[in-house]
Amino acid sequence: MNVGLTKAGFSTVSLLLLGLVSGSANADDIDAHETEMLEHRHHIAVFLGNTHTEHDEDAFTIGLDYEYRLTALLGIGALGEHAVKDIDTWVFGVPLALHPGAGWRLVAMPGIEVHDGETEFLIRAGVGYEFEIDRLTIMPEFSADFVDSEVNLGVGVSLGVKF
Repeated sequence: MNVGLTKAGFSTVSLLLLGLVSGSANADDIDAHETEMLEHRHHIAVFLGNTHTEHDEDAFTIGLDYEYRLTALLGIGALGEHAVKDIDTWVFGVPLALHPGAGWRLVAMPGIEVHDGETEFLIRAGVGYEFEIDRLTIMPEFSADFVDSEVNLGVGVSLGVKF
């Protein structure tokens, strides 16, 4: 499947959308959340879900995600995932996360996909909604990985802790 959007074009569109969403946040909400967030800038989570390829392959996927919150709106981190069995693919990346408010998390991530000894560049776009109980988090999430001319879809839940 030809996506019709180059990696550079997708990156530009992603950054513009992230900028628009970040501009819509309420300043009072940001100040209150910023104060609370300063105590727990680190977040680590385990991802459990499914990866679906354009070749109608599905695989259980497990991953580990770390995020450091630079501000209440912006975080940066590291991610590693493994889609097991038939797909047998590893994904590694540096996610840039935008938190526009009310539990939403938008992700734009450059990374690599390693499959059968070959490494390819990828761009991930993702969205999730985080539910927090004390410092524990549960986040259903969806992502799309643009690799070469293919799109791989991921869906699952992350279980994490803020510290």
